[in-house]
Amino acid sequence: MTARQFKKWRELLGWTQDEIGTWLGVSRSTVNRWEGGTQSIPNMVGLLASYYMDSLWRLGGPASPQAQRDAAENANRAERWARI
Repeated sequence: MTARQFKKWRELLGWTQDEIGTWLGVSRSTVNRWEGGTQSIPNMVGLLASYYMDSLWRLGGPASPQAQRDAAENANRAERWARI
C-alpha cells in the first residue's frame, strides 16, 4: 500500500489520523509519517485495510467514528421518544 493509497483509505473512512492510529494501535505521528512517505507502511496494515474495506462494502459502506456516534445518539433519541 502506498502512502497516497493509505491516506485515501483513511479519508474515505472519514477518520482522523488520531482515530486511525488508535484503531491500528499506533500514534498519530506514525500515521503522519506513513502518509508523508517518510516511513514504510507495514504490509500487514495494507492487508488489514483491504480486508476492512471489503468487509465494509459488503455491509453497506464505511461509517466514520463520528457517524457511528451520531447513529448511536439517534437510536437513543428514538428509544427515549418511544417511551413517551
